[in-house]
Amino acid sequence: MEEPNKTKSEADSPEYIVEKIVGQRTQKGCVEYFVKWLNYPEADNTWELPSDLNYDHLIAAYHTQQSVKRPFTVEKIIGHRTLMGNVEYLVKWLNVSEEGSTWEQPSSLVCDHLIAAYNLQDLNDVYEKKAKRLKVDPTPVIDNPFSRGFEAEKILNSFKNGEEISFLIKFRNLELPLMIKSYVAYVEIPDMVFKHYEKTCTFVTPK
Repeated sequence: MEEPNKTKSEADSPEYIVEKIVGQRTQKGCVEYFVKWLNYPEADNTWELPSDLNYDHLIAAYHTQQSVKRPFTVEKIIGHRTLMGNVEYLVKWLNVSEEGSTWEQPSSLVCDHLIAAYNLQDLNDVYEKKAKRLKVDPTPVIDNPFSRGFEAEKILNSFKNGEEISFLIKFRNLELPLMIKSYVAYVEIPDMVFKHYEKTCTFVTPK
């Protein structure tokens, strides 16, 4: 068990008690839980394998809480934060007041279009601040970050909606990734797209 800011020998100390489970992810096919430790700040939360935890009741409570959320529909994304290198979004739920908004990992949400809209707005905010600092007129809507000088760092994922393909792309100097239409990516970053397809496509060897 990897305890907060402690060595391996110190990690076995009984003073480290799990307060609650606050997140879940899958790394290399293995499920990990984001642990809030009792009497430690959230900055010391750590990802742990379930086999390293002896708190089945807290894991069950976490899944129960998640299942309760599922019937709710995402109305909009109203904020974001980064914890332990992972982006989380503040979700406003339909027919629930903003006080009931919760932090969610993108993997637990089915609203790619709302996440993309929020990320695009975040990009516009970044550009507007930059334009104000440079004392130039900002462009109201940026639908192509390449045309504004932002450099693609890597393709995180690809999505297909009917016949339309889009790529989720991380841009240098931007915290949030953006959803970019394939026809834009094919022109701006053809080599990156080709390498992405090489990694993600399944090839069949003819017999």
